[in-house]
Amino acid sequence: YGHAILVEDASLTEITNSSGGTIKVTDSALNSGAIRIDTGGSVNTITNNATITATGTTHSRGITSISTGTIDRINNTGTIQAQGGSESNHGIVFWNNSGTTVTNSGTIQGTGGNYSYGIRLGSNGGITKITNTGTIKGGKDGISNSGIITNIVNTGTITGTAGYGIANAGSITNLTNS
Repeated sequence: YGHAILVEDASLTEITNSSGGTIKVTDSALNSGAIRIDTGGSVNTITNNATITATGTTHSRGITSISTGTIDRINNTGTIQAQGGSESNHGIVFWNNSGTTVTNSGTIQGTGGNYSYGIRLGSNGGITKITNTGTIKGGKDGISNSGIITNIVNTGTITGTAGYGIANAGSITNLTNS
């Protein structure tokens, strides 16, 4: 695994990527993940006003919440992207029930491969709210949910290039779309 930032068995109040900054990982041997919150790790707020990017030939992820890791809030006004030659590249992925609130006025995207998503929730994934006034885009689906999303509020654009804007095989309690 290759990560620009890995939070494991530690708590952080904030990760901030200021305007003009880049958090990047390129072509790790297995997974390329720019920010990974893993077992015992917690982050109150991830703020991105610039670029968070992961590029690789095997599974690229912009931001990942996995195992018992938690993220309270992700605020994005910049670009969060994952791209590469792998079958699965996700801008943001929740493999666990993180309880996160994602607020996006920028761009969140996953491109390349047949299973690339802007935001992906696995079958054990759960988040509280996605508020989108920007763009969420996936090579397959913009948002792919196999877990639980309590609220999606969209006044922006959610698109899937080869699939759907929102593909739901899990539970979405409230969806507000303008």
